[in-house]
Amino acid sequence: MIVMQTVAANLGSMMTPVGNPQNLYLYSYYNLGFFAFIKTMFPTWLLSLMLVSGSVLLIKEKSIDIIKQSTIEIINKKYLFAYGVLFLLCLDDSFSPDSLCCMPYHTVCIAMIWMDKSVFRRVDYGLLATFLCFYIFVLAISEVSILLSK
Repeated sequence: MIVMQTVAANLGSMMTPVGNPQNLYLYSYYNLGFFAFIKTMFPTWLLSLMLVSGSVLLIKEKSIDIIKQSTIEIINKKYLFAYGVLFLLCLDDSFSPDSLCCMPYHTVCIAMIWMDKSVFRRVDYGLLATFLCFYIFVLAISEVSILLSK
């Protein structure tokens, strides 16, 4: 069921230019209008919808045991409020000029070091490195395609 929910979520995001990163890249690279993008993606989306719907019909019905999850207790409400404010600061970086575009993120790191530096021990640095390598790869590929088009 979880796999099919993930497939269905990706199917839904397939039809919008900002639904996933590759769509955003294609949308901007080819200078497509919104309706041109929808028209281009529609046949693939329709085929995918039919395949997902057919797959759902093939799944055999069986019961699922529901396990009650324990409740989460917030130990320090002061940190919860501070992290909420820092999160909102990261979401709204439109207030800063281009030269200060990374300022909210530096502010968050400094505040986290000041409040609770043990948070940095629990970060998944491997995942961060994966995203960094992905972005470097995408930048490199886009430069190659620019050079080949000249």
